[in-house]
Amino acid sequence: MLEIDVTGTELVLEYLRNVAAGRVDPKLMEEIVSDPGYQVFIRRQRAMANRTGEGRPSSVTDEEFSRFLVAFARGEEWDGALLFSKLGEAFRRAMTRLDLHAKVLDKVKELDVSGLESQVLQRLPEGATLDATVYFLAEVHPDAYVFGGSIVVSFFPLVVSRGSLFSGKVPVLPVLCHELHHIGLASISPSLDEATKEGLVLSVIGGLLGEGAATMFFTPPEGGPHWESWRETAADLPGHYQEFEKMLQEILEGSRELPEARAELFQRFFRPYRKKSYPAGYVLGVDMCRTIYRRFGEAALVDVMARPSRFLRLYNEAADEGEYRFGDGLVQELWRIGEAGQAWPR
Repeated sequence: MLEIDVTGTELVLEYLRNVAAGRVDPKLMEEIVSDPGYQVFIRRQRAMANRTGEGRPSSVTDEEFSRFLVAFARGEEWDGALLFSKLGEAFRRAMTRLDLHAKVLDKVKELDVSGLESQVLQRLPEGATLDATVYFLAEVHPDAYVFGGSIVVSFFPLVVSRGSLFSGKVPVLPVLCHELHHIGLASISPSLDEATKEGLVLSVIGGLLGEGAATMFFTPPEGGPHWESWRETAADLPGHYQEFEKMLQEILEGSRELPEARAELFQRFFRPYRKKSYPAGYVLGVDMCRTIYRRFGEAALVDVMARPSRFLRLYNEAADEGEYRFGDGLVQELWRIGEAGQAWPR
């Protein structure tokens, strides 16, 4: 079951109106920090700092968030975590268009998500469930994400166009389907131990598969706002495949330290790898999913989602002559790990 929650954004818009009027309301700021949506925001930012090695996780806390809100309300210069400096910039922009944001919030409250679950479940293995709260949250992310079983849609990029709600230039409902697909896939996926080399490799492959399938089914890049940067990345598709395989092989061989390898994989494949490029992991994932879909159909792609250890093998079988294929050694090792349940926590 899906639930929409806009409480955090309602509180922040009230807070910004107070700031504009020169009022400081300590109780309201406490409510913002303790709001469930903002608790998801804080936990995710801390987890991202841990995963990527960027920033200090210890600086992303409720106390630091509270200190930021007080400083911003008083017009004081911020000297703390960069995250809250960026949030301050977003708040200042929002204060110039509070009436517009209020109208967008009214449109969010009217959003009908009743038909989304059936659309998404058709593209998931049997047994998947879609229980989630969707937080429309006034924060710094450019669009939407899943964390801890919740979906967060960034509120500030939302606009109303032709009577419908858009995130930037993309309709919100397909974006929600994309994120819901992640929720459903997580509901049937085994918990992987990223502190082991096997768990890390399968987690990354599962991420590639999940992003590829959700993007292919619900938010295809062609003609979208990121199409040019997508094409920039796709222009070197063989190079991305080779680098991805090389990194996986080195991790499984034990020639890379896991914390550094995890951070490097995330930076290399799930962040823009150079200016004006789209993250290579999404482009690889979509290419692999489309290759499987073209050769074996939707049912085969949906079926492999429950077993990421088989993804590379199925892709190899689907690839045409001249298309990239992963080495047999890596494919067989992943199959062995999956069949043995070696990456699963004991």
